Amino acid sequence: MGSFYSFQQILDKKKEADKQPTVAVVGAVKNEVSREIATALGPLEIPVISYGSTAAELDDKEKYPTPIRTVGSVADQVKVITDILQKNR
Repeated sequence: MGSFYSFQQILDKKKEADKQPTVAVVGAVKNEVSREIATALGPLEIPVISYGSTAAELDDKEKYPTPIRTVGSVADQVKVITDILQKNR
């Protein structure tokens, strides 16, 4: 089973050039927290896997190059719902 670290511990371990590098971080459900984590870890090229953040802003690969989601963005969800409603008029 993998290890769990606080945000500060992850940064400390990365700075120490740990022999077992951090390959990814499980992000947060809240968009605000996922944005902060992605902003901090993006320059370190550490992927952030979010299981609940849906902000369309996280789709901006220039600003947030490393987020990975397990759910679609709100923009994607709205498009799907709109398509369903238009097809079932």
